[in-house]
Amino acid sequence: MWHLREAIRSLYASKQRTVLALIGIVIGIGAVIAMMTITQIAQEQALSEFKALGTDLLNISSIFHESENGQLEMPKIKLDDALALPQKTTTLQRVAPFISDGHFINFQGAIDYVNILGVTDEYNYLNKLTTSQGRLLTPLDKQHYFCVLGADIAQQLLSAEKTVPWPFNRQSPVLVGQRLKIGDKLFTIIGVLKPGVSQSILPYQTDQTILIPIKTALRFFDNAEINNIIARMKPDVDYHLAIEEIKTYFRPRVPDLQLIITAAEDIIEHIEKQMQLFALLSGAVGSIALLVGGIGVMNVMLASVTERKVEIGIRRALGAKRSDIQLQFLSESILLSLVGGCIGILLGMAITYAVSQYNAWPFIVSYPALLLGVGVSSIVGAFFGFYPAYQAAQSDPITALRAK
Repeated sequence: MWHLREAIRSLYASKQRTVLALIGIVIGIGAVIAMMTITQIAQEQALSEFKALGTDLLNISSIFHESENGQLEMPKIKLDDALALPQKTTTLQRVAPFISDGHFINFQGAIDYVNILGVTDEYNYLNKLTTSQGRLLTPLDKQHYFCVLGADIAQQLLSAEKTVPWPFNRQSPVLVGQRLKIGDKLFTIIGVLKPGVSQSILPYQTDQTILIPIKTALRFFDNAEINNIIARMKPDVDYHLAIEEIKTYFRPRVPDLQLIITAAEDIIEHIEKQMQLFALLSGAVGSIALLVGGIGVMNVMLASVTERKVEIGIRRALGAKRSDIQLQFLSESILLSLVGGCIGILLGMAITYAVSQYNAWPFIVSYPALLLGVGVSSIVGAFFGFYPAYQAAQSDPITALRAK
């Protein structure tokens, strides 16, 4: 307890030196805490959005392959074969085949090129789509030229509507009921999707697409073919078994078909590994800052030993042991690092809170990161304070007394 009081008195007496030593520790600990916590929040946010659709989804995609005559071919999947998957397999409970193709659209004179998806109503269910205007596609729309706009597409059309000349400019935020030309066909807009409702395993976001009935797409697209299927597995099914069963199902029906089947679980595992690597790299960067802070503590403590040689000599002359001198300076170093660590934790959490608010993420307190901050600051204080404390303890009392 006496050593602690002496450490506080000594650090308070040298305020400028103490503050300079604290800065390095505060920045180092703050960087480690902020990086680790922000990485954890970002990982949980990414995984929660992905898992919201369910971890039992598969994305089945057909790919081109080289035929015997050297031409690239993609065997066609029939719509009926795709829709029959749940009945013909033991691992799948729902499927949503769809067609994707790019087309020019024309809305009141504004032209753009967007991705068009021909979908079934199951596509809406599996991707948990909801609308901000109008309604979604239903089985009753399968023969009609109806479309549902992604949120980004709708925003682009509204922006374009304000720039076209009168009498086409209606200055209306309501798109439902208006006509949109896709290619050479007029489609009626029946709905607008809510933004950010789809974070699926597809290679693109529904926000940036236009949905039309799949039967309409089969008539409308040139060389239309089913090139993607979203499937939901039954509960407690191993996705490796489902993948093998899907390939077995299609093999006799489409002999030359080559499939790439992506499982949501596989992607989640990949995301977690990437986040772990990112956390490791973030910790390494923060450790460099912490190392610099530790060296700063050592330099300050060495300077303190040099300045206080007379004090060391007097204490040794009055009977203090080498271990007492070493413990006194080591206590100062550890106390300095602990105070810096606590301030660094507050700084790191403040940075984390600011980043969370800016990105609209939920703010969480990472208790392992807090414990790590306190533990690391103690270790830094002991490690980088040991040598100065040892130097002080080895000082010859007579030489120390003559230092003044």
